[in-house]
Order: sequence, then C-alpha cells, then structure tokens
Amino acid sequence: MGEQRAQGPRTGSADQVSEERRRLLAEVGDDLWGIELLRFALEQAVADLAGLGGMVHLGSPGHGGGLRLVVTSGLPPALTLAWERVDGNGPLGPARAFRNAASVRVSMANVAADIPQQGSATAETRSWPVGTAMTAVPLLGPGGPIGTLSIVTASPHEPSPGQRAFLDLLSRWVGGRLGRSSAPPPGSGPMGGRSRSAGSHLPQHLETIGTWDWDIRTGDAIWNDAMLTLLGIEPGTFDGRIETWMALVHPEDLPWVLADIDEAIRAGRMYNTEYRVCRPDGTDVWVRARGRLLVDENGEPARMVGTLWDITKTHDDLEAVAEQRTNHTERAAQERSARIKQLTRALAEAVTVRDVFDASAEHILPAFDAAGLMLTFLEGDHLRPVGFTGYSQEFIDRVTRIPATAGLPISQTLRERTPMFINSVEEYIERYPETADLPAAGGKKAWAFLPLIASGRPVGSCVVSFTDPRQFTGEERNLLTT
Repeated sequence: MGEQRAQGPRTGSADQVSEERRRLLAEVGDDLWGIELLRFALEQAVADLAGLGGMVHLGSPGHGGGLRLVVTSGLPPALTLAWERVDGNGPLGPARAFRNAASVRVSMANVAADIPQQGSATAETRSWPVGTAMTAVPLLGPGGPIGTLSIVTASPHEPSPGQRAFLDLLSRWVGGRLGRSSAPPPGSGPMGGRSRSAGSHLPQHLETIGTWDWDIRTGDAIWNDAMLTLLGIEPGTFDGRIETWMALVHPEDLPWVLADIDEAIRAGRMYNTEYRVCRPDGTDVWVRARGRLLVDENGEPARMVGTLWDITKTHDDLEAVAEQRTNHTERAAQERSARIKQLTRALAEAVTVRDVFDASAEHILPAFDAAGLMLTFLEGDHLRPVGFTGYSQEFIDRVTRIPATAGLPISQTLRERTPMFINSVEEYIERYPETADLPAAGGKKAWAFLPLIASGRPVGSCVVSFTDPRQFTGEERNLLTT
C-alpha cells in the first residue's frame, strides 16, 4: 500500500475551519459519550477534510486483539464490510496508526490486496473509487491508543498543517473522554447514566453468577453454564472466543466497556463495570462484571478471571424511581402553572394596590415554596413598600431608605427592566459587595427580582425570596417572569 507524500496546498481557509472546530470542541458538554461521542468526532473530521466518509475502530481487548469497526459515516456498507475486523498486526492504515500511535496517510488504490478474504466479501465489495486516500489517526487515551479514526478523501494531497493539528487535537480529545471515565454522565443513556451502586452486592443464589476465564494473549475464553444462561447462549454452541462476547455487548455501551478493559489491563487494576447485553433471542439485560488481572512470570498481563451477574431488576427499580420523580416534577410544574392562571384572574379583579399584593402572596408563595414577598412602587428616587411578608418592618424600612439609584438588585432590575435571579448569598455578595450585609439582615438566601412595567415604563418591583439557596429552573424563571 503506497503512502502519499505529496504536500497539499496550504490554504488559509482550511486552517480557519480547523480553528473554528477547535472552539466547537471546547463547547461540547459531558452529555456526549460512547457511540454518540465517536460519531460526532468522526463527522467533524470528515467535514474538516472534505472527506467522502470515515470509520472509527476500537481496539479489541488484549494484546494483538485487532480492531473492531464501531461507527461509520458517509460510506456504503459494501465498502466497509471487509473493515469490520482489522488485524492489529496487519498493513492496513488503521492498524498501523494504532500500533505506532501516529497518523498514517495511505492510497486506497491497492487496498483490496491487503485485506484478507472474509466470508463472502469479494474484490468488488472491497474496491474503492479511483484516486481515494485514507488518513488514519490513533485515538489516544491516557495509557496509549484505544482505537483509530479514519477519513477517506478524494484529494491526492495530504491534509494541511491546520487540518493535521485539528486531527491530532480531536484524537486526544476523544481518547481522553473515553479513557478518563467509563461512566456516562448523569442524565445520559436509557437509565440516566450507570449507577455505580447498582448491583454492588452479590446475588443471594450463587448458581446465578457467571464465571469467566479469558486468555488475553490468545483470545480464548472459558465460561461456566450460568454465564451461558445469562448471555442467552445455548450450551454446546459457544465457540470459546472473546469476540463472541464482544458481539453481545450493546453497541452503545461497547466503547466504554472496551475502554474499561483496556484501562484495567494497562493499570493492572480490578475490572468493574456495568453494561447491556443483546441476547440472541432479542432480549436485553443489564449485567455487572468484575474481573481480576493475572500476570505471567515476567509480570506481563496473561489472563483475566471474573464474575458476571444479572442486575436488570436493580436498573428497572432505579428507572421506576426516576419515572416517579419525573412525574412528581411534572405535577409540581402543572400546579405552579395553575396557580399563575389563578393569580392572573385575581389580579384582573383587584381594585386596590392591597388587593394586588394579597393576590400575589396567596398564589406566588405556595407555588414556589417561597418564604418572602415584597412589593414596592417607585416614588421619586426611592421605593415605597406597599406590601410585604416574611420580613420585619425594620428590614423593610432600611431597604426603602436606600435610593433607587444605588447599587441594589432592585434598582438594577428597574433600570434594565429585566428580571434577575440570584441563587445564593455568596452570589449576592459577589455581585453587590456594598450591601453584603442585607441577606443576613433579611434572613433569605435566594431571590427573584422582578420589574413591574406599566405602559412601557417601570413603576416598581416584586421580590420573591427563599430561605435556602436555589437553582432556578428555566420553567420557574418563565413562570415568575409571567
């Protein structure tokens, strides 16, 4: 397979695009993980190189285990069929990038000659468009490569310096995310993230525990009958290969499961993880696996032995609790919305200013579990209190003696005609140090400052306060503003 050495044109536009993508990576939150993380990275790389498509391979467990295709983008299945398994010691671009921990640029003209015959794959299924090339980069985790990302392009030129820099940054960014922690972030996945406490105790019936013994160097695996039952494998049909287990792991979970094993082997620590299994009969189960690394006489990783058991019920119970919490949150939101509607009707019937305050106190405080309410009108340079609850008269007198032009959140709300939400005393003091003693004097620790606007001009303010720090949700902010 001939390597491309031609240097492509160094255009500023390509470097500029790469810089924009660097900033994009910095904006990606922790909710992107697993297969979606790999797909996002692949799409960014293909777009940056104006590629035809691309592939992501992850290293199979153990030394010499090869690479397994987990994500493709833009390439037809006929062209990726022969790339589902890549020999880790072979000449293909992904294997070389993985072995050498360095990017590789290769021509695809004679790639069929380097792919061993696999099943029914023919030379026709392995042929690529004339003139195409592949750039393969390793996905670099904390302990070394954990996979590769490959982009197929129609251009005869190598990537520009800016593009190469972006690919290097992308490979370390992905590898770091996969390698630093196998656990999905809170709120991710079908269970809202894996629970490290789920299944933390062994089942009472030991016959339900599967045991496994895996030869890391050869890929041979020995399972007991309970293991076969848990994974849905008929007795006598297991071929004794680690690849059979990999094929049963849910595709969305496979990236971090492989990362867990790789890290356990590299660091010599216990293997401990949870994942979903797709049984041959179409059912899915959650399992928990624990393993211990065994080394040979030279201290090199040789085998891993461990246990596996079904924790589906634990996850189902957690899911039911999460659903109950969601339903409770939705009911609370509906109740708040209903109270706001009641408040709207009450305000429409209000005759005096006192009627306005009484209606607000009756409907706002219980709707948000608030502890204080203050309603003020603007008179000249000062705010005049027309109603308050949850505060002492002394505190109200002190606040209203301060000119409306002073550096107070109430004053700022009126000037900017925009609601303001302060979540804690610390935030208040940081933003308004000149009146840092007011929160303690008022006995409150979170506030919603709401301007009162009439005929397009500010006429006063409404302050809703709480005895504990509070992170206002978007729904709460919208309702309070309403």
